[in-house]
Amino acid sequence: MDLAPNAKTYATVLDACASVGAIETGQHIHSLINPSMLKGDAVIGTAMINLYARSGMIDLAKRLFDSVVTRDPVAWSSMIAAFAQNGHSCDALDLFREMTDEKEISPDAITFLGVLAACSHGGLIDHGIKQFVSMIQEFEIKPAREHFGCVIDLLARTGRISDAIELLYAMPCVANEVVWTSVMNACRIHGDMEQGMVAAEEVMMREPENPEAYIAMAGFLVQGRLHELTLLTFTVKPEQPDT
Repeated sequence: MDLAPNAKTYATVLDACASVGAIETGQHIHSLINPSMLKGDAVIGTAMINLYARSGMIDLAKRLFDSVVTRDPVAWSSMIAAFAQNGHSCDALDLFREMTDEKEISPDAITFLGVLAACSHGGLIDHGIKQFVSMIQEFEIKPAREHFGCVIDLLARTGRISDAIELLYAMPCVANEVVWTSVMNACRIHGDMEQGMVAAEEVMMREPENPEAYIAMAGFLVQGRLHELTLLTFTVKPEQPDT
């Protein structure tokens, strides 16, 4: 019996190739797909976008996205996430605006993950907060831990460590080691010793075997000791020689 692979089969194999980084195998599968099937099926198109985006071939991923005639929210979200993951924050946000201009398609929780990630990687704090509020108020999407994590990472990356930690404690879901690690790393970059020690302790509580947390804690302790010595140098007056 001769069975030809259908769209679902192709998409499953392409997703498997993307997950293990088998770009050459994925390209071979791509060559076997009928062009009309690729253009008319958003499932295959999305799988191809993910494959090339994970391999850093963002221009090819965008060409494939443009060639798909029927684009569902998953295809839009995948391309937005692809731009965000490859450091093209402005392109991700431009595509999101294009998506929302099409009245038939509404962004979902996955779409906003890509948007918030783009804002975080691009340091676009005002725009990120605006999109987070819009997600909740305009689109009535309940934020998950991953959404809060993106906003916390955005605040921490831009030096607003106190705001990041305040949101971290206020969010309705329990923070995991990933969120605390992003705050800890931001504290290292911005030289925030006190809050960095708090973040490092939280990471160690959740991942006791994580060496990065112990290295960061040691760095914060050294930074604190140097700060104390600097203050001591400026506050202790040298003795005057006897005349």
